[in-house]
Amino acid sequence: MPEALHEVINAKEGYVAATGTLTFDETQLPKVDMQRQNETPPTSRIKARMSGTSLGKSGFTHRFDTPLSLEILCYGPWCAAALSGKTVLAFLKQTPAGYTVTSTPCGGHIFYEPSKAILETVERCYLKGACPKLERN
Repeated sequence: MPEALHEVINAKEGYVAATGTLTFDETQLPKVDMQRQNETPPTSRIKARMSGTSLGKSGFTHRFDTPLSLEILCYGPWCAAALSGKTVLAFLKQTPAGYTVTSTPCGGHIFYEPSKAILETVERCYLKGACPKLERN
C-alpha cells in the first residue's frame, strides 16, 4: 500500500481516498484463454459503484456514493483480480467523465478489508504529509 499511496499523492491528476463497498458485475471481469493469450484486452472497463466515506479534513467522514469506472489491467496472461461487495480502501482518480479506480496484476489502487491502522496511515499522509517511507532493495 505505501507504493500506491506515494503514487497517488505525487500524481498530477487528483485522487480521492475513499473507503466503503465496491460493487460491480463480476461476470464482466476478463478471462484469459491460455491458448489465445494475445486476444486478452490490456484494459477492461467495468461500471461500478463505491458507497461509503471519502477522506476530508477530519478523516474518512464525507458520505460518498457514486458510480465509477473500474479499470482491470492485464499484462499478457496475468489479469488483475477484483471482488464485488467487499469493503475496500480505494484511491479514485478524478477525470472529466467521473471517477476511475485501477486494479493491476501487481497491485493497483484497491485494498480489501483495510485495517484501522491502514486508514490512519492514509489520513496522516494525505492530511499531514507524514507518509510512510518506501523501502527500496
